[in-house]
Amino acid sequence: VKISPYRTISFGIFLGAIIGLFGVGGGFLTTPFFVAFDRQNVKTAIGSSTALLLINAIVGIVGDFITSLYIDIFFVMIFLVGSFAGVWVGIIVKNRVSNSKLSMFFIWLVTSIGIGVLLKEIYSLCLNR
Repeated sequence: VKISPYRTISFGIFLGAIIGLFGVGGGFLTTPFFVAFDRQNVKTAIGSSTALLLINAIVGIVGDFITSLYIDIFFVMIFLVGSFAGVWVGIIVKNRVSNSKLSMFFIWLVTSIGIGVLLKEIYSLCLNR
């Protein structure tokens, strides 16, 4: 599969801006992009996305420290305990599930989260009238 460096760089700029503005979006944007536009299989896209998220997170944390943004280190450390356990479970499940099932689950997950955020924002807007 031929990868377009211009398209990939353009998407990197877009993704970096979203992460910088909101601190979210990495995995939920990169994984579908890699599958849809670079035609990676889901498992490869997950691995590539995870590597990029690590690097982007390091850059973001350094930026937060430089701009004196407060980070609750105690909360982060406690959260990491659960997060590490979840990552290991996810890796085990990913290695036992087919690409097509992973794709369907991911589509369901992203759609559900999107609908939930949309409904929350609509509710918020209605309360602020």
